[in-house]
Amino acid sequence: MHRAVVHACFPCLAALAVAFLVAVLVVRLSGARFNLPRLRSLHSCQDGGVQSLAFVLALPLFLMIVMFIVQVSQLMVGIMVVNYAAYASARAASVWIPALVDDRDFMILDVDGDGDAEDDSQNKLPIGFEPGVATTLDLQNVSSSGSGKLEKIFSAAVLACAPIAPSRALASVDRSVLDSIGADEVMREVYTRLAPSSTSNSRIGQRIDNKLAYSLQNTRVTLLFEDKNSSTGPTYNPQGHDWGWQPQFAYYPNEVGWEDPVTITVTHDFALLPGAGGFLAARLLNRADGREDRVSPRIATRDGFYSTRLQASATMTIEGIQSVKPYIHEDW
Repeated sequence: MHRAVVHACFPCLAALAVAFLVAVLVVRLSGARFNLPRLRSLHSCQDGGVQSLAFVLALPLFLMIVMFIVQVSQLMVGIMVVNYAAYASARAASVWIPALVDDRDFMILDVDGDGDAEDDSQNKLPIGFEPGVATTLDLQNVSSSGSGKLEKIFSAAVLACAPIAPSRALASVDRSVLDSIGADEVMREVYTRLAPSSTSNSRIGQRIDNKLAYSLQNTRVTLLFEDKNSSTGPTYNPQGHDWGWQPQFAYYPNEVGWEDPVTITVTHDFALLPGAGGFLAARLLNRADGREDRVSPRIATRDGFYSTRLQASATMTIEGIQSVKPYIHEDW
C-alpha cells in the first residue's frame, strides 16, 4: 500500500522538483543573493502592508462575484436546454403517439377480417390516460408501464437534459439504470465520432454514463392532451355517442385523436456549483424590501450537492395518422 501511495504522489513530487529548479534558475539569472538576516526580519517588515490587507479583503468578494457570474451563465444555459427538452419530448409525442408500436398495448381491431384496421389502436396511450388529466412520467413508472410510446417521449427529454447534468459520480445516482434506455453506448459512439481524440481519455465514457444516469433519475415529464369534442369542432374520438354495434367507433379515454393538442412539461433538477449553491441555500441574505426569501426554498440539498428545479412546456398536435372514425356532430 505504501508503494501505491508513493506512486500516486510521484506527479506532485516531480512538479515540486521542476518548480524548485525553475526558481533556482530565476534567482541565478536575476543576480539575487541569499541574505539570511533580511529573511529573519521579513516578518516585521511593514512595506506593502496596506496593499496586502486590501488584497486579502477584496479577494473573497471578487471570487464570490466570479462564481455567481459562472453560476448565472450555467443557469441560463440550463433554462435553454430544458426548453429544448420540452420541445424534443413534445415532438416525440406527436410522432410516437400515432405510431403502431410493438409493445404490450399493441392491438389492432379488424372487425371484417380483411386485414385492415377499423379502429385507431395506433393512437392510444396506455390505459389510465384521460383527456384533461395531467400524468407525470418518471423513470420508475415508464419502466413499469412497458409502453414503447411513453419510453420514447421520456427518453427524448432525458437525452436533451443530459448535457447539463453533472459528469462527476454522485452517491445518489445509480448507474445501473442506464440499461433502461440503452443510450449510453450510442452516446459514447457519437462522442468519439465528433471528437476522435477523446478515445485516449478513459474517463470520457464514465462521464457520459454519469450524465445520462443523473438525467434519467432527475428528469420528469408531464403529459396532458385535449380531446377535441364536437362542441368545438370535428372529433375523431366520439364521446357521448353509442356505437355498440360498431366497436371500432367506440369512445376510448386514452385515445389521442388526430389534431388533438398534446402539452409536454419537462422538469429537471439542475445541479448547482458547490460554492454558489451552498451560499444561496444558506438563507444568509435578507431582501431589502423586507419580504421573504424566495431563492433558498427552491434549492434542495442532497448528498453534498445543491440543485434547483427548472421547468418548461411545449404543445404540439398529433398529425401522424388521421383517424378512420367518421365526422360526427353533437346534434346526432
